[in-house]
Amino acid sequence: MTSYRLISALTLTTALLVSAAMPAAADNELAATASTFYIIAPGSDGSIPPIVHALTDQLQALFNRGTAKIWVLPRLSWGPDDLANQCNNDPNKDDPKAPKVLGGLILEGTNTYNSNDPYVVWTHGWAKITTNAELVSCAPLGFTKPTITWSTNDVNGYGSRNGFPFENIAAGVLVFTLKSTDAKYLVLGTAIGGESGASTIPPVNEAVTTRVAARKTVNSLLEKFNAVCVAADKNVQPMCTLLGLPATTLPTPPPE
Repeated sequence: MTSYRLISALTLTTALLVSAAMPAAADNELAATASTFYIIAPGSDGSIPPIVHALTDQLQALFNRGTAKIWVLPRLSWGPDDLANQCNNDPNKDDPKAPKVLGGLILEGTNTYNSNDPYVVWTHGWAKITTNAELVSCAPLGFTKPTITWSTNDVNGYGSRNGFPFENIAAGVLVFTLKSTDAKYLVLGTAIGGESGASTIPPVNEAVTTRVAARKTVNSLLEKFNAVCVAADKNVQPMCTLLGLPATTLPTPPPE
């Protein structure tokens, strides 16, 4: 794992250095209104949108605890060079009073493993997500060039859920059967099937279990970063301060 982290960091560092001479990305003007922090997630894995969504919400909640106005901006189509462009071409980086491009988190090597395990009545669906992340810090945090100030491997999350694979069909069968019995079971049939015949038992699909796993992956990532802030690592301390970390509790998205 250590060698993988080193290779990943070296690869990203090379990309950041090469990008220094490239033109600015399209939304540098956003720094004129508020300081910006980016979430970059190259790749096409199906878990990337829910991970980025959950991470954006939780980081924004952390930044909102402070006094500085900071926007967390997801950029799914960007690579490391685009983030470096934002840092290097920040129009306000030399103005001590102006909002600035602070840096961002890059999620790499994101993979999802999904499965539905059928039983006689129930279906058990599960998803496991693995990823690793690098924190890039820009000049406002004390670095002359975009710099990887923290990285982690083995961030993962697991989500599972039980339910009917075909809930509407199952509910319809239950309602039809129960209507032939006495009144107390007729009420039960309505409760199970509902007016539209939809079951109160949730369906199982990959989208649901992936969202649950993504939320837990983000929780694991922030817990690891919070631990670095507890250790007062000098490279990440400026970002820790902006995020209000270390903290005894971290914000979490609402449950599914």
